Amino acid sequence: MIRTAGTFENKAKLITRRMFVLSITKAAVFVAIISRLLYLQVSENIKYKSLSDKNRLREWKVPPRRGIIEDFFGNKIASNTQLFQLHMVPEDVPNIEELLFKLSKLITFNDQHKLRLLKKLKKRKPWEPIIISDNLSWTEFSRLNLFLHEMQGIKPVVSVARKYRIGSSLSVRQARNIMRMLS
Repeated sequence: MIRTAGTFENKAKLITRRMFVLSITKAAVFVAIISRLLYLQVSENIKYKSLSDKNRLREWKVPPRRGIIEDFFGNKIASNTQLFQLHMVPEDVPNIEELLFKLSKLITFNDQHKLRLLKKLKKRKPWEPIIISDNLSWTEFSRLNLFLHEMQGIKPVVSVARKYRIGSSLSVRQARNIMRMLS
């Protein structure tokens, strides 16, 4: 019997030591995880905040494809024409003044246009694209594409614009007459 009691005490001490070592290990792992989380949230805050800002979805407004409208006699009332535009995402531009200087050398870009653009920049969010120039000529558009590697944050875009034969729009009466003829 004495032998059994001694082995029981030894086993109890062994289990107690193992439980103590496991508890210390659990506590060390828990402290390591908590300290890593604090390090990431406090020390690396700026890095991950900027990475999350750059990880947003970019929304580009795409105009719908519209067909050619003709009257009863086959005359075109409305058609589509290509439009060359220059878009800019402000957060992707490291130095706006330098970019505007380079653009003034490539396209027609005066001081009034520059002031209007800077006012737009203040009103918009940094990740929203802004149209810098709405109606570029083909030579300006090709020149921009040639020097695109030197300028960050701009994107030349080929868009579609609506072109009406009679002014910029039709009157309501003319539109009704056209709709009657089409139906």
